[in-house]
Amino acid sequence: MTLTKTHIIRALSDRTGFTIKKSRHSLNTLIEIIKSTLESGEHIKISHFGKLEIKEKQRRRWRNPLTGAEMNLPPRRVVVFKSFKRLKDRINPHNGAICADDVAETADHTAVVTGVINSKDLEKILDDHRRWLESEGESGEKAILIGARLVRADFYGLRLSRINFQGADLRGADLSEADLYEANLDDAKLNDAILEWASLDGASLKRADLQGADLRWANLEGTNLTGANLRLADFKGANLKGAKLCEADLYGTNLTNTDMQGTILTKIKLDYETQLNLPKPVFDKYRQTFRVMEWLPAPVPSA
Repeated sequence: MTLTKTHIIRALSDRTGFTIKKSRHSLNTLIEIIKSTLESGEHIKISHFGKLEIKEKQRRRWRNPLTGAEMNLPPRRVVVFKSFKRLKDRINPHNGAICADDVAETADHTAVVTGVINSKDLEKILDDHRRWLESEGESGEKAILIGARLVRADFYGLRLSRINFQGADLRGADLSEADLYEANLDDAKLNDAILEWASLDGASLKRADLQGADLRWANLEGTNLTGANLRLADFKGANLKGAKLCEADLYGTNLTNTDMQGTILTKIKLDYETQLNLPKPVFDKYRQTFRVMEWLPAPVPSA
């Protein structure tokens, strides 16, 4: 199947709630921006996706394979697309195999930090990690922030893929639009954290505490949320394709317009409100394993 412009417009409308007219206008605007940028000779770089650039082709001789006649092809410009590693990984999953590049993480290229971290030190750690990612381990240092205290830290839009945040305290942190691809967030405290439009595909959040977290429109495809506390979290419009939520607590969770194709929900805890938000195929598949809990309003303090 070929994805056409019409398909993209419909998908954009479904994911954002925009009308078809507004979705068409948004897509046409984006296409015009791309075209005008390339026409001017500038490159286009989209994180985690790829790079569109203009290449100059020199004049050369060319032979017509049918007639054998030769002719000169004039100089011209062509558009070249180069996919980034993130896209390549999505198209060609490892399927459990371990690449040499993935295990070449020596002590010389690893920064292990725990406890309280001041903003200056954190900025340096993240800058070293960015260089480690861009050089594929040749320079910089991979950040390991096991048990680090990062309450209300500002990670807006930062590249945090493959960082080890296991057991870290990220309560109230701003992770909006952050890249957390394949990050380790097992046992992390993310209560009331903001993860709106964050990319968490392939991340591990086993037993993580996400109570009250904002995960609207976040990408959690393939994420492991086994045993996580997701009470009162907002997943509106999020991508949970293939995510694993076994024994997770979804009490009071908002799953409106969430894509849950292939999501595993065995033995989850939920209330009747959450139950009504589940897509029917998912509900029918796992309903016998659900632990439905009574809705208990917060106690009113006595005068």
